[in-house]
Order: sequence, then C-alpha cells, then structure tokens
Amino acid sequence: MRALLALLLFIPASATAATAGRRGLEEIRQCIMQNDTSICHADMTPDSYNIFDRFSGYNLMPCLPTDFTYSSEHTSGKETIVTVLLPEDAQTHYTFHMVFVESSGKVKLNLPETFRVGFGPDWQNKINLGEQLFLMMRQNMRDKLTCDVLRNLAEPKKNKI
Repeated sequence: MRALLALLLFIPASATAATAGRRGLEEIRQCIMQNDTSICHADMTPDSYNIFDRFSGYNLMPCLPTDFTYSSEHTSGKETIVTVLLPEDAQTHYTFHMVFVESSGKVKLNLPETFRVGFGPDWQNKINLGEQLFLMMRQNMRDKLTCDVLRNLAEPKKNKI
C-alpha cells in the first residue's frame, strides 16, 4: 500500500517536471523580458553570440514575443529540439522549433542550429537577406519602423479569394 501511495504521488510530479526544453524555453523568455545582453549570453551557446548581438544591436529585443508556449520536445543526439507555439489569435497559432544543448549542466539556446532547422541549409543567406531588408527599411522609414510594423510584416498572410 505504501509503495502504491508513493507511486501515485510521484506520477503527477514527474508529468510536469521541468524538462531540458521547458527550462531552456523559460530562460529565453526571461532573457527577452529582461532585455539584457549578458543575461541572454548566459543562456546561449558561444556560437550564437554574433547573431544575437547583431539583432540586439538594432534594438529589436522589445519586438520579440514572450507569449510563446512549450508544446513538445525530442532529443536528437546532444540536442533538444523544442516545438514552440506562438498564438496568432484565439483559435490558431504559429509553430516553430528551438534547438538547445546542455553545456556545463545548463541548457543553452543554439541559434545557428535553430536557424538551420527552421530555414534549411541555406539559413545564413536567409538571415543576411532579412537583415539587409531590415536595414533598408530602417533607412527609409526611420522612426516609423516600429515593432508593430515589423510584426505585421512578419506574419504569414492568408490568401483571400
């Protein structure tokens, strides 16, 4: 009886245990909310710093969403690939993946691998093209290029017939 009671108490705790993916995702959420490069660097792999620093150098951290939620995760070798949901509206959401690795007992976001998973093997060219488009828009729009404008441009559009 005592063993059964211990097992019943253990099952709910293990079902909601903080997995590597959940921990990594929450750390990235805190990084975005704090808008602090040093906090973010602590949650990323060293090969992520250059990409992240370029992005944060454009003061785009406040444009990142924080209402994303964990959906699932799977491990592939040393990587944990987390499926993340970002709400579009009350009924639909966007799905994307984030890749984390464990380093010195801490889960860290690997941006290059995250972009490779999301954009394919040509991810660097796609990132560079996006950056060039942003710089052109910033030069032309100046202070009219707000987070709301960028979010609207980044949202997939549904074809209306």
